[in-house]
Amino acid sequence: MSNFFASRDDYTKYRKKSRQFEYLTQAKKSIHVISLWMAYGTEAEDVPKQLAKFVSENKDVSITLAVINPKVNFLDELDDYLDIKPGSSKTRIQLTLGKMSAARKTLGVAEQNRFNIRVYNVLPTVSLIALDMNEKNGVIQADMKLYKASRQNSYGLEFCGQETPLFKLFKSTVEEILKKSEEFDESVHLI
Repeated sequence: MSNFFASRDDYTKYRKKSRQFEYLTQAKKSIHVISLWMAYGTEAEDVPKQLAKFVSENKDVSITLAVINPKVNFLDELDDYLDIKPGSSKTRIQLTLGKMSAARKTLGVAEQNRFNIRVYNVLPTVSLIALDMNEKNGVIQADMKLYKASRQNSYGLEFCGQETPLFKLFKSTVEEILKKSEEFDESVHLI
């Protein structure tokens, strides 16, 4: 483990790049994000729009963003777990998907092929950011949300380098969730 973040405040104190977009764009080849709905990145920083620009300017980078499928049947329980208003997670997931889709539409076909939006149906226990996970110097950040704790009180772990067992475990988790995910479709997921 290369970093432990006791709260979201620690990201700004101890992470080399404190803003989410800056952190993500450290990647040289690939960005994989598996998130509940990329709450902070979408709502505070408009990361989807910034990532579209990043992918258009960096021909060697591919991006895959995966959020919960807004059609799953556990969103009421997720709202309770996160201590948010009933129905909030579905609304926020759809807002994120809409912003991701709008950002992707600004790109040419070649760039759209490197800007992937996916939805997954598995019950999330962690949000993951994997930067260059197939490279020797890859980085994976895991962000855990505790029961009825605010988003600000989530904690994170960061792993660097593919040699460690935990890096391999988190990389496998990213790969498995993406394997089970489906491509985002506006006509299905935003209705």
